[in-house]
Amino acid sequence: MSDALMNEILARMRALGPDWHKKLADEMTADERTRLAEAIETQPQPAGSFVLIVTDSEKMTFSVEGPMVDDRPWNDVVVDAQNLGRQVRCHVPGGLARTSVEEAARVYSESYPDMTRVPAGTIVSLGS
Repeated sequence: MSDALMNEILARMRALGPDWHKKLADEMTADERTRLAEAIETQPQPAGSFVLIVTDSEKMTFSVEGPMVDDRPWNDVVVDAQNLGRQVRCHVPGGLARTSVEEAARVYSESYPDMTRVPAGTIVSLGS
């Protein structure tokens, strides 16, 4: 898709207002919809963001970190804490909790009612 065509479509989207997606679908020609779908398919997709639950089984606490697209820095600080003898773990929740801090906290609290939620960065932090 040419830049000119993409700019034309974006301008039409802005002019349509808050329900642009519904109105645009009605206004686009079949050829425009096909070309837009092809252009979208060829664009690199960013990695999906997710949240990370960090637990401290000695203090019976958990935090929800993120959202993020790379948990390697967090895994590193958790391993460092484990090497110091701390009973900390981390994992990515599944389902809707995977991408929502509040949903992850709710689900984890329901699953582990003895654990207390603490603010993000309290158990381990990237600066530690």
